[in-house]
Parts: sequence; C-alpha cells; structure tokens
Amino acid sequence: MEHLSHEPAFKITFTPSRVDGMTEVSSVTVWPNKLEVETADGTQEFRFEEIGKIQESEIMRFMRRLGGAKPFGMLVADRDWFHPPKDRYFRFYTDPPMTVYMPTNDSEDYEESVFFRVQAVIRCGGYETYDMG
Repeated sequence: MEHLSHEPAFKITFTPSRVDGMTEVSSVTVWPNKLEVETADGTQEFRFEEIGKIQESEIMRFMRRLGGAKPFGMLVADRDWFHPPKDRYFRFYTDPPMTVYMPTNDSEDYEESVFFRVQAVIRCGGYETYDMG
C-alpha cells in the first residue's frame, strides 16, 4: 500500500543569512501551514494555527461572514522588505519571536526573491503577514 502524506506539496526551503531568536539555524522551510527550522539540535516546527493572531474582532468576523465575505487570514509574522536582500526579514509570532532574514544571495527583483515566494507559500495556506514598510 502506498504511503500518502497529508503535508501540502508547496513549500520553500532556504538558508537564511541569520536568525534572531534561535541559535545555529542551518535551514528554514516554510509550508502553507507551518514553519520548520533546522538547527544543530534537530528540527523545530511551529504551526501557524498555533502562533497566528486574528486580524479582526469576533464581531467583524461575524459581520464579514454575514455579508458573504471571507474573514481575513490569521497573521503569522511581520515582514520588512525595504533593505538589501540579506537584511529583509519575517518576524514570526513564535514565543519568543523569531526573526528570519533572507539569504545573502537573494534576488533584487521582488517577484524572483525568496521573500516574495515565502509570502506566496504562507498565503497558499490562508495565512498572512503584516507589512512593516
């Protein structure tokens, strides 16, 4: 019998230029529903449903549903683009917060960058990031 994975197939794995909030990070994988961080001690997983923050009050969520609109996705990180590639980052709402900086050799072109692709993967799962710019 074939083993079926329940993990989404869409992901991005990269080596960050640095990480604040966690030591000895060798790689980061962003899935539509979670963040995986590879360290010398092994892999740590942070599920977005557990670290996410609701963007609107319950009454606003109810009103949006009543009006036929979909509620906003939960926020899972702050993001800042307006830096050289290696200084662009996502600050995930982990406890304590973890700031993941983009690879040193990331593309200057926005739509070709790891930064853009990380956002796309997160949005694929119905989650969002907050623009600090």
